[in-house]
Amino acid sequence: MKRKLMLALGALVVLFVVFALGRWSAREPNVTVEARAKETVAAAATSTRSATETATVTAAAQTDRREAEVVARDRWYRPDGSLEREREVKASQLAERKTEQTAGHVQRAEQATKVETVEVVREVEKLVEVEAEAPRWLIGGIAGIGLDGVPVYGPQLHYRVAGPVHVSGGVLFGGSTPVAHVGLGLSFQ
Repeated sequence: MKRKLMLALGALVVLFVVFALGRWSAREPNVTVEARAKETVAAAATSTRSATETATVTAAAQTDRREAEVVARDRWYRPDGSLEREREVKASQLAERKTEQTAGHVQRAEQATKVETVEVVREVEKLVEVEAEAPRWLIGGIAGIGLDGVPVYGPQLHYRVAGPVHVSGGVLFGGSTPVAHVGLGLSFQ
C-alpha cells in the first residue's frame, strides 16, 4: 500500500511539474485589433450681401451770346472821280454758344458677410479579437479496471501533430506488470 501511495504522489508531482512547464512555455495569443472610423460631416452656410450706391451729379450751364454786325459798302464812282452811288448793306448775325459742364461722383459700398459652420463627428469603433493557439502538448491521466478486475492507472502524454490530429503515449500501472500504450486522437469542438 505504501508503494502505491508513493507512486500516486509521484504521479501528482510529475503532473504538477509538467503543468507548470506548459503554462510558462505557452505562446502568446494572437491579438487582432481592428479600428473602424465613421465620420459624419454637417455643414451650414449663410451668406449676406448688401450694396449701397450713392450718386451726386452737379450740372452747370453757361450761355454766351455774341452779336456780330457786318457792314458792307459799295461805292460807284464816275469817270471824273465823283461818287455816283453808294450802297451800304448791313448784315447782323447772332451767335449763341452754350457750354454745359457736368460733374458726377459715384460711390459704391459693398458689404458681404459669410458664415460657415462645419461640424465633424467622428465615431471610432475598436474591435479586439484574441485568438489563443491550441496547445501542442497535453498531459493527462488514465484510470480504469482491467479484465481481471484489477484497477489500472497511469499518466498519458499527447502531442498535436497537425491541426486537430494528436498522437499519445503513456504507461498503465496497477497490474502485475506495467503496460505501455500508444494512441492516435482527433480533437473537435
